[in-house]
Amino acid sequence: NRGAHYVDDSKLMLHMNQTLFPQLMDWQESCRLKSKDCYLVWRTSVPGHPNCAQFTEPATSVEKMEELVRNETRYNWDKFSAQNELVLESFKRSNLTYEVMDAYHTNILRPDLHDRDDCLHTCLPNDNTYASFLHHMLLNQYDTIVN
Repeated sequence: NRGAHYVDDSKLMLHMNQTLFPQLMDWQESCRLKSKDCYLVWRTSVPGHPNCAQFTEPATSVEKMEELVRNETRYNWDKFSAQNELVLESFKRSNLTYEVMDAYHTNILRPDLHDRDDCLHTCLPNDNTYASFLHHMLLNQYDTIVN
């Protein structure tokens, strides 16, 4: 993903189409030429949670959390969902081989995992969600059994 570094839609798509996609296509072609199995995972971008210190447990409603995020426009977190859709549509039109890790819908329900002073990032030891997701995706991709 591009992280929580907001740029407007036109700049985002220009970067995706003129820089990122060509680089990824070159990388995948290089992998093919070297007979390497290179696995591309795109993780959706996730917003922070305004007033995260007030949460002590997971949220239960994506809609309510999105409303909370929409009311805090200072960081443009309210635009992340729509930009995720733009990016995913662009991936579908590309010739890239990829998988999507949908972090948005999981993360938006976990305002309780932030450090009290940082309402954007979540970190170990409280949160290993993405590591678990990636582990699952790799097991599915490579059909490997890990004991």
